[in-house]
Amino acid sequence: MSLLYLTECFRTWSSILPHPDRATRHSLSDDRQVTLTLITRRTTLLAAQAPLTIMLQPHFEVIQREKARGKRGVSYYGRFLHPNPKFWKYYFYFFTDAAEKEGEDFFCVENRLCISSYKKRVATFDREEDLAFVYNQRHPRRGSETPFDESHERWEDVEWAPPLNEDPDPKVEEGFR
Repeated sequence: MSLLYLTECFRTWSSILPHPDRATRHSLSDDRQVTLTLITRRTTLLAAQAPLTIMLQPHFEVIQREKARGKRGVSYYGRFLHPNPKFWKYYFYFFTDAAEKEGEDFFCVENRLCISSYKKRVATFDREEDLAFVYNQRHPRRGSETPFDESHERWEDVEWAPPLNEDPDPKVEEGFR
């Protein structure tokens, strides 16, 4: 499915929403069937207007190429955080040209940062002189306060995080650890 096709779907879909605050579902079709579900018109408009960011993989040649083009700062390629910190544990990966590993090897336990460590790393990063790619991974939390059924086949090969109240990482704003 092409980017142009998806952009047109978003534009069309945002114009047919009946009410800005009501969750709705519409189908758009031509030779393919596309169903888009968004919560509010504002979300839809943001999705239609936001530029699509292609995730750059953590490879030294990629970061060097982007730096040669003059790109600086932090490029975030992670998913958004779920608003309830009791459900998911997020680990961040901060890739620069000073990293010891690249590609899939970069996403290892040694390079994981909890959210507190990630925020400290970003705060001390020289955005004017350097470039970093940031990724994150989420892991479901164990515990009775989560909606996850650990015995379900969906979670067979998943690495579980401790319940929020047992997580040893420092707490940051909004209760994340």
